[in-house]
Amino acid sequence: TPSKIIEEFFRILKPGGKVLLTVPQCFGRHMKPYIFYNFHANGMQQLLEDAGFEVDSIDTIGGIFWLLGKVLSNATLIFWNRFGAFKIVLFPLYFALRTLLFINCFFLFHLDKLDNQKDWTLGYICLGSKKAK
Repeated sequence: TPSKIIEEFFRILKPGGKVLLTVPQCFGRHMKPYIFYNFHANGMQQLLEDAGFEVDSIDTIGGIFWLLGKVLSNATLIFWNRFGAFKIVLFPLYFALRTLLFINCFFLFHLDKLDNQKDWTLGYICLGSKKAK
């Protein structure tokens, strides 16, 4: 379980050591059927503190606009994979669509500055410290 893994990180770290974790949040199901947990900032803080770590920071990986760009990009890949043998004929259309999506993702990435709350995110970067004795 995640708590056991974080406890093991704490056990093997020297006093003053740091742990850096990244966890997904708004991703589709991946690594099926072996994904059992969906992490939020509060849950990660609790896991780190319960293991004995002092939480230095928990930051989001993007906000809603960055997430939207990723979802749109993934949706076109899912759609594209349905075409089978027609991929060769439709490739110019697909290439044009992917190019437009790339430009769109670029703008969405920069629009992400407007999202101050970052409640919708791709994931979290967590930094914890083992207190020096």
